[in-house]
Amino acid sequence: MNAQKILLRKFRSQYNLTWLGVAKTLGVALPTVEAWHSGRNPMPFMGRGILKLLLADPAMATWFRELQAEEKEY
Repeated sequence: MNAQKILLRKFRSQYNLTWLGVAKTLGVALPTVEAWHSGRNPMPFMGRGILKLLLADPAMATWFRELQAEEKEY
């Protein structure tokens, strides 16, 4: 299993998310996450970094979701 697949599964499991939830958290489309998970497309460096940061610090995950909600208001 490749590293990005492991990272995505771990993130999904830790936060009890569907694949759609992962996509929404990262601000990408569901087919994008599916392509990353299947290995069809590589996950961008920043995407991997964000996942690692959110996995390491649950408080950061809360902050990140709040930041996204604020962005959608504008």
